[in-house]
Amino acid sequence: MDAAEAIVQSLDDAGIEYVFGLPGSVIMNVIDKFHESNVEFVSTRHEQVATSMADGYARVTGRPGVTLVHVGPGAANQVVGLGAAYRDASPIVAIAGNEDLERLGRDIWHEWDVENVLDPITKWTGQVRRGDDAARIVRTGLVKSVSETPGPVFIDLPKDVSREKSTYSDAQRSFYDHNELSVPFSRPEPHSADVECTLHLLEDATKPLVLAGGGCVRSGSGDALKTFVENTGIPVVTSNSGRGILDETSSWSLGVVGRRGSDGANEALGQADLVLGIGARFSGLTTSNWTRPDPETTLVQVDIDSAELASQYPVECPVTADARAFLESITDRAGNIDLSWEEEVISEYRDRVRTERAAFFAYETDAESIGPQRLFATILEEKDDDAIVTQGGGVHASFNARQPAADPHSHLHAISFGGMGYGFPFALGAKLGAPDRQVICVEGDGGFSMVMQDLETAVRYDIDVKIVVYNNFSHGTQKLRQARLFDERYLGTDVENPSFAGVADQFGMYGATVSDPSELRPALGEVLDHDGPALLDVLVDPTVWPSTDDIAQI
Repeated sequence: MDAAEAIVQSLDDAGIEYVFGLPGSVIMNVIDKFHESNVEFVSTRHEQVATSMADGYARVTGRPGVTLVHVGPGAANQVVGLGAAYRDASPIVAIAGNEDLERLGRDIWHEWDVENVLDPITKWTGQVRRGDDAARIVRTGLVKSVSETPGPVFIDLPKDVSREKSTYSDAQRSFYDHNELSVPFSRPEPHSADVECTLHLLEDATKPLVLAGGGCVRSGSGDALKTFVENTGIPVVTSNSGRGILDETSSWSLGVVGRRGSDGANEALGQADLVLGIGARFSGLTTSNWTRPDPETTLVQVDIDSAELASQYPVECPVTADARAFLESITDRAGNIDLSWEEEVISEYRDRVRTERAAFFAYETDAESIGPQRLFATILEEKDDDAIVTQGGGVHASFNARQPAADPHSHLHAISFGGMGYGFPFALGAKLGAPDRQVICVEGDGGFSMVMQDLETAVRYDIDVKIVVYNNFSHGTQKLRQARLFDERYLGTDVENPSFAGVADQFGMYGATVSDPSELRPALGEVLDHDGPALLDVLVDPTVWPSTDDIAQI
């Protein structure tokens, strides 16, 4: 057995289903070993796509997404995808080949300081320096990717080391038999004193509010949160990364707060006299640049990573614990306490959120062009109830973010890193991770153009994703800024596009174009009902924008 075989055997025993990447000379020895394993190597057309596919897979499964790419530029092309995974705490194990270890440091072909470049956007980096160390390094990376606050790790594999003799013991295999590599890897319980502290603060509060963040999603705390709020009557708002942890149509959900949140939810966060932040980092996006909650508001913060506690706000009761473990512990002891807001106050906020949502998607039924409100309202009405909708950055995201989330994985996007081009590869990875769910990518024409070469990947592997291109022939977010902040002095924001439906057809995929509002619903229905990957190029009215108030939010 050589080191390459030990690596593949480790991934196989760890339950890794897919490794996403591109072939290259320095990793060909590893790729060859997949023939004898249960792991499928999914070859993409660009390393950024491979990384974001791994990210989409990881977000819907909670298991590590694994990539394998070539040396030098191959590893460099992963930077954007790893940055998004790092900011959104998504577990990825990124393995990149390298030139021979004995020649590194002599300014050889392909050489660059990859570990130091990737260090700020990964939880851990390691290099396999001996063949016998290969299985240990892979195991370390897998565990670190899912432990505490999850995130990406990077493993550097020199070509000559991949061919060195290696061993793979029964003890190494047994580790994977007894340890499930998924998020959360462990569930630290809260200290009893922290639960007591929280209960005392809740007893004194008159307007308590739960702020549920991404940590709730990663801990799988949906049922525990639902039980807690039903028992106590405390309403819930979520961060963008916490969306869907409580069904946003639930009577206790006030929706999303922050820069892309609703006015009603934001006002509730500002009015609360106690905020119970569970798995929430109180980031600038969530708190509208730290304007809500008020710095004088009493805060409880629960996070699995103690380094996050009180890093943004002073916190009365910092709690290091898994979100679900905390909710289950406090629910057992809070059942007899009347913690609810006055019902009419809750109803007012809830009604405001629903009224805002309805107004946001309202459109003129006799319009001669397809406005974004009509497009997203139609998607909402036509998609499956449990569909996963993915998106990249762009003006379309301002509309997509207003669709109610029914579960924690109903909407996937690069929340904290932002940027364009994520929606399509997220959808590809999510479909592989959740093959029984409908997966719809809604991507702007600018972002889709960055990654559309991987339509071929969708066809080659028959990944049944549905792609809706929001096509306004511009970099819409920036054009909107030029319209409202720079007196309509446009430069660099208008583009020309090919027929995206024609491009899809050239790759062997069903594609259609629609510009007539009366044809939108049947055209979308055909794409959603098509057996296999399909694309709808929607020519959206480029003059219709989000409201003026949204300019600071996009």
